[in-house]
Amino acid sequence: MTLVRRDLLKELAESSGLSGNVKGSVDIVGDIAILRTPIWIEPVPKESLEKIAVKLMDRLPYVKSVWLAASPVSGEERVRELVYLAGEKKTTTIYREHGVSFFIDVAKVYVSPRLSYEHLRIAKLVKPGEVVTNFFSGIGGFSLVIAKNSEVKLVNSIDINKYAVEMQRESIKMNKLDNKVKVYLGDARTISDFFLKESSNRVLLPLPGIDESFYKAALSTIKGDAGWLHVYEFVPESPEFSEGVEEKFQEIHNITLKYGWAASLYHVRKVRSVGPRKAQVVMDIRVERYH
Repeated sequence: MTLVRRDLLKELAESSGLSGNVKGSVDIVGDIAILRTPIWIEPVPKESLEKIAVKLMDRLPYVKSVWLAASPVSGEERVRELVYLAGEKKTTTIYREHGVSFFIDVAKVYVSPRLSYEHLRIAKLVKPGEVVTNFFSGIGGFSLVIAKNSEVKLVNSIDINKYAVEMQRESIKMNKLDNKVKVYLGDARTISDFFLKESSNRVLLPLPGIDESFYKAALSTIKGDAGWLHVYEFVPESPEFSEGVEEKFQEIHNITLKYGWAASLYHVRKVRSVGPRKAQVVMDIRVERYH
C-alpha cells in the first residue's frame, strides 16, 4: 500500500498540543510511514515529532516504522536523509500499486506515492505492441505498472541509482515480468545512445528540471517518424498556471525543432503542488519528424 495523508500530520500534531507548529504530510509506503515536514525551513523539536510518530502508529496499526524526511531530495541519485522516529528500525518494505508488488528500501531510493495515478494513466495510453522507454525509472513505478497493466511489448527502464536498479530487478522477478521489462543501470543519455536509438514509441521523462541533452537523447530514441514524450515539469501555480504551461511547452518545442521534430501538446494535467507558487504538471507531447 502507498498513500499520501495530507491532513493526518495536522491532526496528530493538534492532538499532541502542537497545533500550528507542524506542517506537511505523511507518506505511507507499505508498512513504513515518512513524515514530510520541512524541518530545514521550519524547525520542529525531534521529541515533538517522536510523539506524533507514536500517535500515528496507534492510529494506523499496520504501520510498523516511522521516519522523518530530514532533507529535500537531492543529488544525482535523488535520495533524502531519513531520521528514525518510532517503531521498528527498518527501511525495507513491500508495497503494492495497481496489481504490482514492489520491494523497496526507503533509505536508498526516492518514492513518491503522488505519482500512483500517473503510473496507471500512462499504462492505459500504451497501445498493444508498443515499446516504451523510461529515462528515470527509480524503483520502476511507471515501468512495472505499464508492464502489468498494458499489452506493451517491452519497457526499457533506466536509472543511475544502483540501489534502485537492484530493487527494480527484484520486483520484476517477484511479479514475473522478466519478459516485459529490461533494466539498464547508467545515465539515460549514454544508454539510449548505445542501445536504444530509434527503438521506442514513447519516452517517459518523469524528472523535472532536465536539460536539453536529455530531450535530444529522448528524441533519438523515438522509432520512425512519430512518437510521444511524457514530460513531468515544474510550472508556476495559479494564477499564472496556463501561462507557465505554455511557456514550458514552448521551451520544449524549441528544443525539438532544433533536432528536426515538431511538437504538439495533446494533454496537460496538474500532478501536485510542490510549494505555495509552484506545481508539477505532466505534458503528453506528440512529436513528428519533419523533413
